[in-house]
Amino acid sequence: MAQNKQLPDLALGKRWPHNLLQMFPAGWKRRYLLRKSGGDTASPVFNLTESLNTAKRFLLIWPERAEDVLLAFPAMRVLRETTGTDSVYAHLCRADLTPLIADLFPGEQLLSWTREDLAWHEPAVQSEAESLRTFSPDISINLMRPSPTVIKALVKASGAPLRMAVDDGDAAYANLRVKAEPDSSLASLYFQFLNSWRYAGLNPQEHWPRLPFDADERQDAAEAWAASGASPERTWLYVYNPEDTAHPLDDDLYVWLWEKIQTRESSEVFMGLVVLNAPNNLVARDGKWRDVPVVKSSSLSSFSSIVDMARGVAAFQGPGLHIASLTDVRCLAFLKREESAYDVSDLNKMFTVEWI
Repeated sequence: MAQNKQLPDLALGKRWPHNLLQMFPAGWKRRYLLRKSGGDTASPVFNLTESLNTAKRFLLIWPERAEDVLLAFPAMRVLRETTGTDSVYAHLCRADLTPLIADLFPGEQLLSWTREDLAWHEPAVQSEAESLRTFSPDISINLMRPSPTVIKALVKASGAPLRMAVDDGDAAYANLRVKAEPDSSLASLYFQFLNSWRYAGLNPQEHWPRLPFDADERQDAAEAWAASGASPERTWLYVYNPEDTAHPLDDDLYVWLWEKIQTRESSEVFMGLVVLNAPNNLVARDGKWRDVPVVKSSSLSSFSSIVDMARGVAAFQGPGLHIASLTDVRCLAFLKREESAYDVSDLNKMFTVEWI
């Protein structure tokens, strides 16, 4: 059976007759998309301060990587607080990220897309375009970098008068663009979107948010800790992702991690495992890992409430690290120099980086 393949940028159609449009040059397809999504005329002149103060309907377009979503979340959470409880938000994201967005913004409208169907004349894309026009946002914020052209066309087709985006050199689809500062973290880039609201006099209170937990979630976390046999106040959790084949659970990793943790402690502590994205939380453990307790989690809320109770969390770059950074726990991040954009220690004082 043939597998679905990701479509190239500027895809206009997968089925006849629209698939014939793929034969045209890229420049023609670019102009075609711009025309179909609302024309290539300049946006009407508007008062930025008035637009920001009166906007009540917001469309957020999320990045494709889960860890990028988690780094954009703090700024968008602050924006959500700034715009008031009477504002309405819709979220456009890749289909496999909808559970994450739903956990971060419960009860809000979700629209999704896939790379395999991202062609302008595909029924799924046209359905999204209709949903976006119905939602009729006052402001859209595209957090992708870069953004597929069809996604930018969908956002323009929504009719949002003010379209904000990370600067990717395409002025046709965005009329307010945020430019990354040299060597700044991704989280800092996303916080720059709030400067427009400061200009408008709304004064967003920039802070690093913590995920909330209710009594049931805390009780479930306490039970998970009890089942593991570990004492949370004396245990550092290593976030293990079975999909991370570069860091298998071998003796070398155990010794290296244990040394890094002990250098940060003056009292007796222990090490445990918390597993992310493992079917049934089953982990094959040998050697020095055999007797390390495993604290089982089954969802984002379960994972975050478990790590929130730990003495500390150690993790390599990935979603688990950045979920933990949104809780009230010390985070020890093992990052490569080329991953410096994921260092949030300037914004979160409980986040420490060990460069590897």
